[in-house]
Amino acid sequence: MLKRTITGAVLVAVMVGFFFLRKIDESLFLILLGCVSVIGNFEINKMLGDKTHFSQKVISLLFAISSVICLHFFGFTGAIVCFLIALIANFFVPVFKKGDLELECLSLGVLSLVYPSLMLGPMMLINGLGDVSLFALVLVFAVSCSADVFAYLVGMTFKGPKLC
Repeated sequence: MLKRTITGAVLVAVMVGFFFLRKIDESLFLILLGCVSVIGNFEINKMLGDKTHFSQKVISLLFAISSVICLHFFGFTGAIVCFLIALIANFFVPVFKKGDLELECLSLGVLSLVYPSLMLGPMMLINGLGDVSLFALVLVFAVSCSADVFAYLVGMTFKGPKLC
């Protein structure tokens, strides 16, 4: 429990620091989201193990990096084009690998594209909203943290059946 508390405190400190640095330049927060995307992508690829091809892992990692760059320089359209290229490559590259190609391998490759990187896309877009972006980003974090805390408190209070 102590390890989780320390990790959570460090993450909160980093996020608050980037919110303050965001006042200097909005792209600094975009860099943080890009780093979170790459770390999340690395973690999901590690979790998937041998269920996906190495080429799919490389494609999803490249997408995590390039989506932030495309979003910064070309906007939402650039990020969508980047995703479509990664999606096509995800289906195209494993076809030339030796061995049986399974639907599970292709679908998990798509999952590694969508889950960490594409889920952070809305926050990247919110970052560029101008004057209201700081309020919107704080609201995103406040709502998600509040939902987790109150779900925990309600679960502890009513002690209902566990979902997992």
